[in-house]
Amino acid sequence: MKKIASAGIAILLFASLLFPAGCSISSTPKIKANKKVLELIKTWDPKIAFYTSKKNPLKTIENLRQDEIACFGPELADKIKAFYDAAGTERTYGNAVQMIAPADLSFSAKDSPRLYITWIGNGPKLKDAVKVTFSEKG
Repeated sequence: MKKIASAGIAILLFASLLFPAGCSISSTPKIKANKKVLELIKTWDPKIAFYTSKKNPLKTIENLRQDEIACFGPELADKIKAFYDAAGTERTYGNAVQMIAPADLSFSAKDSPRLYITWIGNGPKLKDAVKVTFSEKG
């Protein structure tokens, strides 16, 4: 009987060690987007990545404002402008693109962007961020 109880406890301990590790693996959040956005980003370099707040992730691009989108990499400016067009983002500031260096971005800061676009290599430098993908809104 003691062997069965010991084996049961060992299995439970092992399972409890695995369970938190399984829970800490976060799935990539999906942001709802229209077909124009989905088609546009398919044409971009796969090394371009999208990030949002880990604590309060963006759920949809609908009603996303120009000042809620930022990027890093001057070469991405034209892509961001095309993203504005595809997403139907109202351009309060004309063709302006908000540039923020990865080390200076914190999604927990007041008035931080909701969506950040940069090269995937900059991802580890971001604070409070999670990489996202897009899915068609339905």
